[in-house]
Amino acid sequence: MLTLFLWVLIYSIVLSVQVSIELKNQKQIFNDRARSIAELLHQRFIQSETVLNSLETIIHIFDVIPYYGPELYPSPTLTQFPKKSSVFNNDPSSEIEALFKSTEAGLSSIDVGIMPKMNVESGAFDTVLFNRLRGYIKDMIVQHPYISFVAIEPRIEQAEVKQFEEHARSMLATNYKIKSNDMDRSDKKGSAANNVKPSGSPVRVPRTFYYPFTFKEPMDPGDLLQLGTDKYQDAIWREALNRSVYSRKYAIAQQPSDAKNHDFLLLKAIFSTVSPSTDPIIRYTQAAHTISISVNPDKLLSADELPPSNMSVSIYSANPLIKGDKTRLVIFNPLASSTSSIKWQEFFLKLHFSQNEDHGGTPYSIEANQQIGWEVFNRSTTLLGAILSLSIALLTAGLIRVWGDKSELSRQTKEIIFQEKERALVTLHSINDAVITMDLTGNIDYANASALEILRTDLDAIKNRLAHKVLNFRYDLANTLTLDPIQTCLVEKRIVELPDNTIFQIHSEDPTLIEGSVSPLCDLKQSIIGAVIVFRDLGPARKKVLAALAASEKRLRQHQTELAHVTRLTTMGEMVSGIAHELNQPLSAILSYNQACIHLLHSPNPNIEKIIQAMQSAATQSTRAGDIIARLRSFIKKENCLPELINVNQHIENVLTLIEHDLRDAEVTLQVDLVDQIPPVLADGIQIEQVILNLIRNAIDAMSDVNVAEKTILISTKYESNFVFVSVIDKGCGISEGTMDNLFHPFFTTKKDGLGLGLAISTSIIESFGGKLIAKNNTFGGAEFSFYMSSVE
Repeated sequence: MLTLFLWVLIYSIVLSVQVSIELKNQKQIFNDRARSIAELLHQRFIQSETVLNSLETIIHIFDVIPYYGPELYPSPTLTQFPKKSSVFNNDPSSEIEALFKSTEAGLSSIDVGIMPKMNVESGAFDTVLFNRLRGYIKDMIVQHPYISFVAIEPRIEQAEVKQFEEHARSMLATNYKIKSNDMDRSDKKGSAANNVKPSGSPVRVPRTFYYPFTFKEPMDPGDLLQLGTDKYQDAIWREALNRSVYSRKYAIAQQPSDAKNHDFLLLKAIFSTVSPSTDPIIRYTQAAHTISISVNPDKLLSADELPPSNMSVSIYSANPLIKGDKTRLVIFNPLASSTSSIKWQEFFLKLHFSQNEDHGGTPYSIEANQQIGWEVFNRSTTLLGAILSLSIALLTAGLIRVWGDKSELSRQTKEIIFQEKERALVTLHSINDAVITMDLTGNIDYANASALEILRTDLDAIKNRLAHKVLNFRYDLANTLTLDPIQTCLVEKRIVELPDNTIFQIHSEDPTLIEGSVSPLCDLKQSIIGAVIVFRDLGPARKKVLAALAASEKRLRQHQTELAHVTRLTTMGEMVSGIAHELNQPLSAILSYNQACIHLLHSPNPNIEKIIQAMQSAATQSTRAGDIIARLRSFIKKENCLPELINVNQHIENVLTLIEHDLRDAEVTLQVDLVDQIPPVLADGIQIEQVILNLIRNAIDAMSDVNVAEKTILISTKYESNFVFVSVIDKGCGISEGTMDNLFHPFFTTKKDGLGLGLAISTSIIESFGGKLIAKNNTFGGAEFSFYMSSVE
């Protein structure tokens, strides 16, 4: 059914195009034919007009009115009317012969205004003239077979009727008489019966004249009965004369009402002067003759020039005096313009052609009509169009079925995708994990309900925002630099797990430990188009982990404190002989001063001043011993780390008091370069002293094999860029390349009896207060250990 419908539709379109093209061709053919026929008819009218003009020229040249009967040769006594006197000096026969040998075009072109009048006097000349004139007209009829006859009527005034009739009876017929219904045979002139207004004439002309039928070539025997009949009394003839006088050219009219055929006339008024008056009334009186050419429409076109049977061609004449007055003169193929017998053709287009030819106020038009019929349907092209449209219909129907199947498949696919999408959305909204998708630039596209709940916001607030500005991730207890997992996923196009120490915090709320991953999103071409991050709140496990982390940190700090205390005790054990020696000196001094005081007191005259000086010296040594014991007790005392603002220079002085004996025993020269007014730092003083003491003892051990003269340790401080720097520089053997990498690792040592904990503990102490312990080799030899911490203004 679809194929049939498409075939009918397409075939209708193809047929419409075919008919349109064929109509265009038919119209072009019709216009060409009609234009050609109109041109032929126009040429016939031009030829007829030329014949009229040539006869007019002859009448003007000879100024003669021929009156003769049907016999072949008129009477030798034929004369002219009216009487005129003009004699040729030479025999005029040769001039007449030359004149009539000219063509009608040549005669019509002669300027009669400069030609002499050839009035005849002798009967011999009349015979030659009339014979040549009649022969000339016969030649014109032979050359133009559509011309039936030529007629010439003179204008006879009322006063000239009797004289004209007598002359005509002697020349034409014995019973010749002017016959007119308007004629008044009385001698009265200008009677009321003769007062006639020409039809259509713009002026009133008195009826005091007649145009009797006198000359016709060829003349039939029946025409003898019409001799003398006044042509002016016929309305059609009179109308044509009026138009010719008005336009001064020929007029086209139908034959008079008594004509026996359907010929039409080309009538022209011949004026008595070459230049007629411009006044219509005067010009009407100057119309001395009329020349009429009867045209047979059946011979206007030859058999091969006739229009085809389905085309009708009509010739119309128009009255220039009355607008819109149009009369059809002839029609070729009249049945072609009638559709009475073929009513169905009225549904087809009717072609029309019109061409107007205006000849000086006597217009005529040629119109052609053709009714288009079944000829617009070419049999071969119609059949070809049917086959072609059927092929296109079959192909289109097949394509429509394929498209329909494809559309159905697409619909089913979309439905499946929609169901899967809905299932995925329901799943995403149901799970507790937070899911957030983003594009290649990191702008958020989607977030499920769990993500919005964790973020404490809605989708509109975070959509199209950068993910790293919405997701405030930080990474606790990281030993190395942690890269952004989102950027890593987008750049490396792989799944990236969130670090184990990822913390998420919203504003001022407690931090939340999360876990999850970032995965790339790809299109059908496996090109990355974005990423999806999935993470979850660890919940109660998070609290346990944090509690465990806090407990571990507390134990670590306690263990570090205990380890530092053990280290200090070990250090004190190693320094006990030196410390004992240091204490022995002030005690021995105190004993000596006391003994001196006793001795002075037992003398007869005790020296009080010396006794006082000895007692003061004993007191000073006692203070010194007390300071040593206090510093020792403070150094080895086990107590919690309480950071406070301390002066690094003061604690260096304290350490130098403890290490003084070791320096002397090792024969090491100590150089101290401490910056005055150094800003305080926030730290524990005892632990800072432990670090400094450990660095000095390591420097002493590093120079065990160095000459005494080169054993020098430089302790210095400086303040730079809001940091306080403490440096211990020795001139030992320096740090080897293999040792440098493991120097700060626990239990790594280069000493024979060392534990490898001193630098590890020192590093931990300094870093716990936000500082850093570094080591390097000096360019002039030896090593430099230094640490720095932020100052507090």
